[in-house]
Amino acid sequence: MFAWGSNKQGTLGHGDTTDLGSPRLLEAPLKGKVVEIAAGGGHTLLLTDANVLYATGRGRSGQLGRGDALESVAAYRTSPVEVHGLSERGAIVSIAAGRDHSLALVERLA
Repeated sequence: MFAWGSNKQGTLGHGDTTDLGSPRLLEAPLKGKVVEIAAGGGHTLLLTDANVLYATGRGRSGQLGRGDALESVAAYRTSPVEVHGLSERGAIVSIAAGRDHSLALVERLA
């Protein structure tokens, strides 16, 4: 996966907040290969072929899926963090991101 552009709050997942004018390969240690991406207002979701969802960027409204660990205005995640509680429920079929929210469609286990 390549990402570039505004990276004010780590939205690109490269581990920093440097804006990029050209594509740069994401070298984060992820479980599996990225198969789907969703871009929100200040965060990004990454779904891998190992059925693991990651989030990076701004999360002060809970959009990173970290439960009670809401990010403050000054805090953000510059590298992808795993979103827990979804893959255990079934296959993640699709993801979407809005300005301050995230969505995942999960096919329930039989």
